[in-house]
Amino acid sequence: MPPTANSGLVKKIKGQAEAMRNAGFGVVLLYLEGNAIVTDNGSQQDRQAFTGAFARLRLLLAFFMGQISTINSASFTGIYIRHFLLNPLFIYLLLKLKKKNRQAKVVLEFPTYPYLFEYSNKPFAIRAMVWLDQFTAPFLKRCVDRVLTFRAKP
Repeated sequence: MPPTANSGLVKKIKGQAEAMRNAGFGVVLLYLEGNAIVTDNGSQQDRQAFTGAFARLRLLLAFFMGQISTINSASFTGIYIRHFLLNPLFIYLLLKLKKKNRQAKVVLEFPTYPYLFEYSNKPFAIRAMVWLDQFTAPFLKRCVDRVLTFRAKP
């Protein structure tokens, strides 16, 4: 289930984006919200909604494959991604972005809590997505420059 607009995760991501903007970086947020792809540059928000038969499938294909053509990765010096469950389409997106701009550094933030344990008592479909995440993770080394995690001081 995607996080709600008031969840801690969403607040953290928006706070990170605001901090980067305040530091002088241009930031574009790209995320899924319901059955829509949202692009938010801080001053303008664009939504591409999907409805009808197979809306979710079309949404995911457009997000992972179609957004490559709309993202002007040549203008980016870095791509910062908050981890979500990985899949082959995500790896495809990263590889294509790196191909468009080899100079851009890709940083992937992982949660500190062992996120895999959060899914142990979930339905089979969600556990299958976790398995796909574990299967896909080794391919990150081809398209991610740095992995980042935050933790409290011991």
